[in-house]
This record gives sequence, structure tokens and C-alpha cells, in this order.
Amino acid sequence: MFPLQFGLEGSKILATSRNKDAFADLSPGLTCNSVPIPDLNDDDFYKMFMHYALGRSDLDDSERRKLEDIGAEIAKKLKGLPLAARTVGGQLHRRKDVRFWRSVKVRDLLNETTRALWWSYQQFDEHVRQCFAYCSIFSKRHHFKRDELVQLWMAQAFIETTNAAEDLYDVGQNYFDELLSVSFLQLGERQVEHGCEVDYFTDHDLLHDLAEEAARGDCFRIEEGVTEEVPPDVRHLFVESCDIKMLTENIYELQNLRTLIIDCHINIGSRDKKVFERMFRRLKKLRVLVLRFSADDGYIFSLPACIGLLKHLRYFDFNVEGRVWFLLVVKILVSSLTCGVYAAWKTFQTLAG
Repeated sequence: MFPLQFGLEGSKILATSRNKDAFADLSPGLTCNSVPIPDLNDDDFYKMFMHYALGRSDLDDSERRKLEDIGAEIAKKLKGLPLAARTVGGQLHRRKDVRFWRSVKVRDLLNETTRALWWSYQQFDEHVRQCFAYCSIFSKRHHFKRDELVQLWMAQAFIETTNAAEDLYDVGQNYFDELLSVSFLQLGERQVEHGCEVDYFTDHDLLHDLAEEAARGDCFRIEEGVTEEVPPDVRHLFVESCDIKMLTENIYELQNLRTLIIDCHINIGSRDKKVFERMFRRLKKLRVLVLRFSADDGYIFSLPACIGLLKHLRYFDFNVEGRVWFLLVVKILVSSLTCGVYAAWKTFQTLAG
């Protein structure tokens, strides 16, 4: 809200939310005039649903009329939710067959919106479903790049092909496009970075809930204010808030971890040299390791030689804030050569120095 304090008198901001209480968090004492947005009427909702289900499909008039009649019955079961119209309609668009549409019309799964979304999820190939469920490791409304997400899928061996000539990265891109086509993933924002436009993607809150359900406890997030215990058998962990004590006493016990992403405001100093050594010696099943934290200025930081024990590591992203850049690069390169680290050394970045 800070930039808005410099706006001209009479300036307004328009915010939308599915939760009326969310507006109370905008600013203390802010005057809010809530304008409830009514549901689409049945006719408009049906037209939108058929736009996604048929669009400009090249069908003869007889076939189109049959599908439109069946589509009218399906649309009634989606209870006016635009997101459901888009996802279910997108799945029907892939199979414009009267028999298939009739089978969908009588399914009980479409009686509730959440079940409709679950049905759409079930239409994906097993590997695509696995990739989508993995997205639940991130917090709601988290923005990620397409390329980074595909690489994470590859590191976890979620992408498979029976065609030896087919590149796994390209298959992963196809998975991403498939999820994007039915709005399981959607464009969140577009930013200009280094003179180029970069797209960031996200998922709708309802679909994020669906991904969490599909993950069945495989993914977990440690967030600010979360008091829930980390499941001992969790495979994929995202740490948004923690301290050194949590790293040394809790996370090290998770022997089944395949993904560890530490992205929080934690400072690593000279007294914490053993933190990563213990991590690498205990978490030997890691395939993805992302370390983003800060270090004391002038601190000579190096990853311990036992990083060579991470034989399954496929994706490594290291981002440290502080003036430690030059020595850090030398140390990491030496470790990777002398210890035989089998890893994809993706990125070495620094925010200062």
C-alpha cells in the first residue's frame, strides 16, 4: 500500500477476492466498499463452457447439435464456476465424441465442482498427474518459470518416454503445455529481465488444493506460523521459514527426502560450518537441492567435500546473499572435480559482490 500514499486525492484501488475477509488485510483503517460479483447466468455460463469444449471445431451441424445438447446437461453440474468450465471443457475438447460426452454426463463425479476438477485431473497420463502433484511443494500463488519446473520434473524422473530418439526435456515441455491448455497451470505475470520478457506461471488456489490432495503427503512446506509436524516419510520439502536448530534437529532426520528447497532468511556464519556436512552425510537420496540463504560479508564459504556422497543429485541451485562470490565459485568447482559429484550444477548466483 505504500506507493498508493503518494497518489492524488480520490485515487482508488480495485481488488478482487473469493474471501471477503481478505480485504481487511489491505491496510488498517482503510475504507472498503465491497461490491459482490454475481454468478454468471445459466445462458452465459453455458456459452463460456461450450467455448472451451467445442470452440471453432470443424464439426458437421448434426454432430455439433448433439454435443451442444449434452454439453448443456454437463454445464448444469458445474454450478457456475468459470474455472470448472475451463478445465472440464478443455478435457472434453480433446475428445469430441458423442459417446464419451454422454459417459461424462452421467458421472457422479461432476455433481460437485471439486469433483469435476478431480475428474479432469484423472484424464491426464500418469506421469503428467505426477508432475502436477509435485507443484504442491510450492506455496499458493508461487510464481515459477517453465524451464525450472520442467528441470525439477526431470530430476525426479517423473518424465518418461518409450521413444529413444525423443528428448526428455521436450517431453517435459509437452507435459507443461498439456497442463497449461486446461488451466491446471496458468500465466501469472510477465517480467522484463536483462532486457527480455520472462513468463512466470502459477496455479489457481482450488487447483493447488487439488495438487496437495493428489500428492498424498509426499510434499510438505515449512512456512511461517506452521506448527504441524513434518511427516517422517515426506519426499519433497520446501522450507520457507526455519532456523539453524530446525535444520540440525528436524530436517536431517528425513531419510526419504528426494527434494530439499531451503529458501528463507537464514544467516549462515563461520560457526555453522558443520550444518551442510551433516546434511550431505545423512540425506543421501536427494535428487534436488536448492539452497538460498545469506552469509556474513567477507565470510569464506565452501561446500564440504562430502557433497560427493549425493550420488543421486540431478539438480543443484545455490544462491547466497553476501560478498562471498569469488572464493565460493573456486571452492565449488574444486569440490565437483575432486569428489566426483554427479550433479547438474545449474546456477551459482549472488545478490551482492
